[in-house]
Amino acid sequence: MARRLTLISLLLALGALSGCGETPEGQAEQTVKDWISAFNERDPRLCTEVYSPVFLKRSVGSDSTGSEKRCVRSLKEFGPPSALKVTFKFFESTKVDGDKVTSVVAVEANETPQEITFTLSESDGAYRIDAITGGIVSPKGA
Repeated sequence: MARRLTLISLLLALGALSGCGETPEGQAEQTVKDWISAFNERDPRLCTEVYSPVFLKRSVGSDSTGSEKRCVRSLKEFGPPSALKVTFKFFESTKVDGDKVTSVVAVEANETPQEITFTLSESDGAYRIDAITGGIVSPKGA
């Protein structure tokens, strides 16, 4: 019985430690997965919680609060979720270079293989997307 309690205590301690000190790579990869989910749902939180201010400024041309509204309008240009769905396949690579993380991701966009490169940086304690290249990067005309 004492041995079982020791084993359970050890497993609980390891579980608690596994959430501590997550690597930049792991945090960035989770942000990419969050992007895929939010994009597929056309969730406006994509513009406020996943994209960085740098991304918003580059993509909609402003760093004001209006940039989030323009981002949401751009997201709607992709059409309803049934019009374009992105399916995560695997991370081809994730590399840290100073304060930037670059993840190259294999996905399928409406069942067509694609490769998307995400560049992320830390902002407010979370990794946010600064740039997206390749694959489905923007709606037509954006």
